[in-house]
Amino acid sequence: MHSEERQPRTHQFATLIALLFGIGLVVAAEMGVRSLLDLRAPELVVELAQFREKNLRSINPTYARRFFSGVDVAGMRMTPRPFVEPRPENSIRVIVVGGSTVQGYPHPRRLTASSYIQRMLEDAFSQRQVEVFNMGITAISSFGVARVVEDAMDLKPDAIVVYTGHNEIYGVYGAASLSQGGAAVWAKKLHYGIMQWGITALVRRAIQPLSSSSGEASPTSLLSVMSAAGRVMPEDTRRSDAEENLRTNLRDMAEASRELGTPILLCTVSSNERGFAPSYAEPSINRDSLKTWKKLVAEGIVAYEDNQYDAAQSLFERALTLDKNNAWSHIFLGRCLEMLGEDKMARSAYVKARDMDPTPWRASSGLNDVIRETARIENLPLVDSEGLFRENSPPAGIGWELMDDHVHPSAQGQILLARGVTEVLANTLGHTGEDVERSDAEYRQMQRSTALDQLAASHDMHVLLSEEPMSEGNEMQAEHLAMRADSLWNSLVIGEQRGYQRWRQGKGSDLLPLNAADQLFAQGDLMRASIYYRAAALEEPFTPWGDIWATLRWGRIRQLAGDFGAEERATVEAMSQRLAFLANSTEFSPGLVDFFSGYALFLLKDEGVDLLERAIKDRQVRRLFFFDLLAILSEKLPEIGRRADAERYVREVTEELGQGNYGRFLLEQMARSR
Repeated sequence: MHSEERQPRTHQFATLIALLFGIGLVVAAEMGVRSLLDLRAPELVVELAQFREKNLRSINPTYARRFFSGVDVAGMRMTPRPFVEPRPENSIRVIVVGGSTVQGYPHPRRLTASSYIQRMLEDAFSQRQVEVFNMGITAISSFGVARVVEDAMDLKPDAIVVYTGHNEIYGVYGAASLSQGGAAVWAKKLHYGIMQWGITALVRRAIQPLSSSSGEASPTSLLSVMSAAGRVMPEDTRRSDAEENLRTNLRDMAEASRELGTPILLCTVSSNERGFAPSYAEPSINRDSLKTWKKLVAEGIVAYEDNQYDAAQSLFERALTLDKNNAWSHIFLGRCLEMLGEDKMARSAYVKARDMDPTPWRASSGLNDVIRETARIENLPLVDSEGLFRENSPPAGIGWELMDDHVHPSAQGQILLARGVTEVLANTLGHTGEDVERSDAEYRQMQRSTALDQLAASHDMHVLLSEEPMSEGNEMQAEHLAMRADSLWNSLVIGEQRGYQRWRQGKGSDLLPLNAADQLFAQGDLMRASIYYRAAALEEPFTPWGDIWATLRWGRIRQLAGDFGAEERATVEAMSQRLAFLANSTEFSPGLVDFFSGYALFLLKDEGVDLLERAIKDRQVRRLFFFDLLAILSEKLPEIGRRADAERYVREVTEELGQGNYGRFLLEQMARSR
C-alpha cells in the first residue's frame, strides 16, 4: 500500500521537475537569444543623445513591429517624435493613440489633428510648454491601442486621447484579422505576449524569406492584406465579437487610467457616411428572388442616373423588401432621398449602408455606442467626434467635405477634430483662462500649409480610390481627385514642380517641403523657398533634414534680404540648442556638425569661418551644401586677408562637382569686391 502511494507521488514529482526544467530551458534560450542576437521587441522610446544632463529621446518608429506578427510590411511605423528629458517644469504632455486617423494619413505630420491640438493647447496654456505625442499606428485595433496606452504611461503624460474603433474587424488583432491569436481578448493577449519573445522573432526571421516579401507597402496593398479574411456580412458573429473586444480593451485602458491617475479621453470615430460606397454583395436569397433583386437594383441605378429620383426610390425600397440588410440598396436609396430633399431619411439610409457594409472598414453605429457607453460607465471624458462632424456637414450626413476617403479626415476635418479634442482636453487639464479665437485659415498658416501638401494628398487619395478594393462605387470621387491634382500641379512654379518630382522619385530628402525649398533656393526664388523651409522645420525637430538645415537656410534667406531681426535670431538660437544634441550623437559625421555649427555662428555672430573650413574637407558636406559653404567662405575669407584660400576652395569644389558656372559667378563676385 505504501509502495503504491509512493509511486504516484514520485511520478508527480518527476513530472514537476521535468516541467520546471523545460521552463528553465525556454527561459535560458530566450535570454540567450535576446542578449546574443539582440532580438528583443522594440521599445516605445529610444535614446538619441545626451547634452548637459539632458537626454534627447524619441518615440521609436519601429515600435509598431510588436503588433505585425503575421504581415511583414515596412510601412507599419509610428511617427518619430524627439523630445528632451527631463521635461520642463510646469509643462503639459499629451499623448494621442489610435490608428491611421491619428497618424493623420494622407497629410504630413505638421497638418495632422495632433499637431493642431498642440497649437490650440499652446493658445489655451500660453505660459506653459506643450508637448503632444502622436502614437498612431496604421491598421491597429483597440487591442494594440490598449498595449500602447500601457507602455505610454511610463512617459507620465498629463492626459491620453484615445481615437479607435475603425479597425475592430480587419485591423491587427481585430475580430476578422488573419493574425489575431483567437477571438477572445485573453487569447489575443497570450498571442501578443508570445510574439514579443526573442525565440519567436528568431523563428520568424528564419522562415520569413520563404513565406513573405518585405518592402514599402502602399495603402492599397495594405487594405488588400487586411481584408484577406473575406467579407463580414451583417449577421456574422465577428461583428458582435468586435464590439465586445472594443468594450474589454477600453475598460483595460480605463483601469490603467485609474491606477496611475492619468486622465483618458475617449473619442467616438467619424466616417464618410454619404460619399463612400460600401462593397457590392448579392443577397443570400433564393434564385428567383435574387433575379428579381438584381433587376430592381439595375433599373433603380438607371433611373437614378436619369434623375428620376422618385422612381429610383421606389425600386430600391422594393429591393430592400427582398433583403433588408443589403448595403448597396441602402446607399442608392440614400442618394435618391437626398436628391429629393429628404435629408433625415437619407442619413438613416446612409448609416445603414455603412453599418451593413460587407467589407466593414468603417466603425459601425454599434462600435460608437460601445465607446459612448464605456465613457459613461467608466466616468471618462468623451469627445463626440462623430456628432461634431455631423454638425459641420450637410444635413444628409458626413461626406467628402470633411473626409478624404472612408475614414480619414480631410485637411478641414483634421482641424475640426483637433478643435473637438482640444475643447474637452483643455477642460480636463484645468484651463480657466480666456479662449484664443483663431480661424482655420490662421492655424493652416501657422502650420505652413502649402499647395504641394494638397497635391500630395489628392494624388494619394486618387490612387487609393482608383484601385481595388476601394474603387467600386467611388469612381466619380477618384476622377474628381485626379482633376484637382492636375489643377494644383498647373498652379505650381517650376521649382515646386521639380521639388515634388524629386520627392516622389526618392532622390532627395523624405520631406516634401524641404525638396521644394532647396529647388526654389537654387533657382533664386528665395521668398517662396522661405515658406517651404519653415514648413520643413515644423515636420521633424532635432533632425539634420528637419528643422536644423531648414532653419539655417531660412535664416540665410532673411539675412540676404536684410531682414535678420530678433525673431530670426531667436529661431536660429533655438535651433542651435537642438544642434548641441546632434553634436553629441554618434550617428552624424564631425564634418556635418562643423558645418551646421559654423553656419549658425555665421548667422548669429558673423563668426564660424574656422568650423566651415574644417567642414569643407568632408566630401559629403561639399556635395550637399556647396552653395552656402562656398558663398560664405568667398565672402568672409577675403575680409580677413585670405582671398587666395577662398579662390582655391571655389575652384577645387566647383570643379569636383561640375558646377563651373557657379564657380565663375563667385570668382567674378570676389573680383568686383576688391
